[in-house]
Amino acid sequence: MEFFGQDQILCQKISSLPQIVSWKKSLDSLPAEKVCFEKYLFTAASKVLFGGKPGELLLLREDPSFGDSLNNLLERAKRLTCIWGAWLFVLGIVSLGARIVIYDRGRVNRALKTARNTPLFIKAGYSDFSSAEEFFAEIGRRWEETGEIPHEIGVALGYPLKDVVGFLGLAPLPYIGNYGWKVFGTEEPSIRLRDKYEGAKQAALKFLEEPNKEGVDESPRMLH
Repeated sequence: MEFFGQDQILCQKISSLPQIVSWKKSLDSLPAEKVCFEKYLFTAASKVLFGGKPGELLLLREDPSFGDSLNNLLERAKRLTCIWGAWLFVLGIVSLGARIVIYDRGRVNRALKTARNTPLFIKAGYSDFSSAEEFFAEIGRRWEETGEIPHEIGVALGYPLKDVVGFLGLAPLPYIGNYGWKVFGTEEPSIRLRDKYEGAKQAALKFLEEPNKEGVDESPRMLH
């Protein structure tokens, strides 16, 4: 995706957030391995931090370029997401690493509220889980029980309800294509979301590439 227009505007907004600017400046005093990890996590979380995505499912694994154990990486990830204004939930640990969700609690709770009384959630038994943490705990329990992460988690990851329902075969929606996830039924809303999420990632990458600015106004601001 070419970086221009709305992505540039979003990058400028990111550059005005004092907690994000302070974090980026702190990278200058860290060893290369920690910088590599923190930049990786920031980019991976960018769709949640700046793109309105409720949650992002990641596999966090030990990597030589990160130079640390999985437990230490998890603790560092929890501190970083807190600094950035997000939350982190550990679904479980497997041989490959840790399955984690970086999420915005309010957005996930709203997504769960919207889906609560749908046939999808009623049939699957998720209607009683109204908070992000309760829902993710149940997802983790079922994953441990069955060996597969339930596809209903897509509701909390910002995928349109129609696409989750279509993927599970619960409605006769035609398959349209793969736009980062499998899209069913009407194409336009899914493409619009995809572009919004990807725009946030590109803006975050651009922000990381830019040199730190001296004398930045660090009065509190919010990203809208």
